[in-house]
Amino acid sequence: MTHERWRVDLAGYVLGGLTARERADLEAHLDGCDACRAELDDLRGIPTLLDRVASPDAPPAPPPGLRDRVLAQVPAQPASVAAPVAAQGGRRWLAAVAAALVVGVVAGAGVMRALAPIAEPVPVVVRLAAVEDRGGGEARLRESAAGVELELALEDLPPLPEGETYVVWLSDGERRTTAGSFEGTGEPVTLTLAAAGDLDGYRAMGVSVIAGDPTDPTDVVTGRLPG
Repeated sequence: MTHERWRVDLAGYVLGGLTARERADLEAHLDGCDACRAELDDLRGIPTLLDRVASPDAPPAPPPGLRDRVLAQVPAQPASVAAPVAAQGGRRWLAAVAAALVVGVVAGAGVMRALAPIAEPVPVVVRLAAVEDRGGGEARLRESAAGVELELALEDLPPLPEGETYVVWLSDGERRTTAGSFEGTGEPVTLTLAAAGDLDGYRAMGVSVIAGDPTDPTDVVTGRLPG
């Protein structure tokens, strides 16, 4: 897959338009691509911006020339982007258009600064306590276009031997949804992950160790969401 194709998927990721497989593939790519991670950070505010533009309460006018710049981006997409249209019902084409819109909005002359400040959702703070004798930290959870965004700060987690990994999960009380994974080096960990679903649907979260059998995790730290 070309790097330009990953950039198209970034728009679909932010707008919640990828399949579970495509989302997993992109997240694997993001683990090793600083450029795409930086671009993803730049795009996270776009859904909120688009919601505001769509609001009936005095939507802000776009900057002059924005429409022309957006339309100019669409034919610039590689021909390979259009190939999956027939097989996937046009979803890729929509992602390409979304990517062009994102590029146009971000490149607009100060469009983000021209809008009145948009209130960020207040995060839900969860304290994570050790299940046994080591580990702990804090998580901040908020609704996002991708589902639930998690910002974690973890300390004193034991280092893991080769073949084992830490997995972050959210639980609705019956089943767990994986938000992501990271290596166990024994150093403090700060990372941002995302899980599908709505924040109101989850009751607990935690970090577990997966060693071989993914159906038999060992919980390391856990915490309960309020409510």
